[in-house]
Amino acid sequence: GLFGRKMSSTSSSSSSSSSSSSLLSNAEQSLEKMMAEAVYWLQRAVKLDNQLPRGDMASVSNHYSSGLAILSSIVDHLPDSVRPDIEQKIEAYNSRLQYLREYALSYKTELGKQGIFLGSGRQTPRSNSGLKSTLPPITFVEDTTLATKFMSLPPPPPNTNELRIFWMMGILILTIDKGAFLTTKVWIPKNLWTQADVPIVSQLDKVACLMYVENIALTRLSGLNMRDISTSTNEMNAALQEFHGIQNHLAFISDTVPEHKQTLDATKDKKILAQKKNSVIEKIKALKLEVKDADCVDTTEYSKVISTTLKSLLSLEKQLKQCKPSDMPQVWEAMKQICNFYNVIVTMILSDLAILIREF
Repeated sequence: GLFGRKMSSTSSSSSSSSSSSSLLSNAEQSLEKMMAEAVYWLQRAVKLDNQLPRGDMASVSNHYSSGLAILSSIVDHLPDSVRPDIEQKIEAYNSRLQYLREYALSYKTELGKQGIFLGSGRQTPRSNSGLKSTLPPITFVEDTTLATKFMSLPPPPPNTNELRIFWMMGILILTIDKGAFLTTKVWIPKNLWTQADVPIVSQLDKVACLMYVENIALTRLSGLNMRDISTSTNEMNAALQEFHGIQNHLAFISDTVPEHKQTLDATKDKKILAQKKNSVIEKIKALKLEVKDADCVDTTEYSKVISTTLKSLLSLEKQLKQCKPSDMPQVWEAMKQICNFYNVIVTMILSDLAILIREF
């Protein structure tokens, strides 16, 4: 990102630049992680600050202090091109924090003059709205571009529709593993994914279904040899049958997942479909028993399974890029259907992410 470009530009040769980039990668990642945490605390501080005098002044001050401590610890290690901006930002935050502390002290002093003391008994006047209303509004506005100067924005989506789902998977994985931008304006911190007391509908079933999907991806799809068209097509079609069974189970428990409908005329085909459906349900039940502890209001296990499952699904992207529709029409059609199922899974995850964002 920014650090790599700025720092490596000082190298006098391509070889030294390459060496510098590899040596600085860990430092860059550390700076990005610390900057993400600082942005998180400072944005929360500004949000609460704008709610004063009704807001909690102690929380505002604590959030400012946490963010400033991190910024101050890394400012000397930032590139010259952005350090002045951050120094100005630190000065503005410190100024506001100092004012809030002085105001809180004067407010406490004024209560003392009225014969009211905020000790262990925490007595308060019947009405302190007059005092609190004197608190002026915040005098600076949080710069929403602050994070973009230090953390990589998501790459632009690929032109091919089938490849876009893998692009979206990659972004979701980053948000879970270390925090990342979901869009150019929405930053998802890592701890957003691991919340308590957040009602994710049928979380246990979703965990089991995702584990099932991961197992199919690893056993049937990850090692496909595209040169063997017949075997590849058969394996993908077999995977699709199970995927569609999983989709229909998810459709039964979640409004965000559409049902996959199949039109069958022959009685024999209907019986076969019913047997496969029952097989899928039995496997889901077995997986639910393995992960029964995931049936709780904590979303930690759910987010872990999402990450590992999406990583397993990425294996098909390379094979998709190697596949030419004109040369392998049957393989291409099977891949398109698999991508459609992946899209269903990602849509479900995004729907649950919206709940986590709202509750965060």
